[in-house]
Amino acid sequence: MQAAQRGRLWPEVPAATAERSERAARSVEWEPKGGIVIATSGAGAQEPPRFAAAQREAGVRAEVLDGDALARAEPFVTRDHTAAMYYPDDAQVQPAGASAALPARGRASSPPGSGHRSTSGPGGGDVLVPPAAAEGLPQGL
Repeated sequence: MQAAQRGRLWPEVPAATAERSERAARSVEWEPKGGIVIATSGAGAQEPPRFAAAQREAGVRAEVLDGDALARAEPFVTRDHTAAMYYPDDAQVQPAGASAALPARGRASSPPGSGHRSTSGPGGGDVLVPPAAAEGLPQGL
């Protein structure tokens, strides 16, 4: 799946999850804040732009940051850098929260009669269990 497509789909996960659980939706912690990659050595200076070029071919926006732009974006980052790239469409999620929300999203889109069963997962969250895996599990587990 293209990175740009993931960027369009991830914001839907908390929204769809909120229909069942506001707590689960908040736990995803979706933050579209962009990302920065820096190099701090002469040998490493060529890799961020090379990697960014490959990412651009996949539809990812990447911009070169000069020293002043990097300092404005990240005031506490080292000034001893040799290259900096900014990915404006980058975002992050809280992995445990996202892992809990995805089964809820799948459950919401499972066809009736699919045999998938909801059970409690770590931390009390719901987990969608396919029929083969649910076989033998006590009801309500």
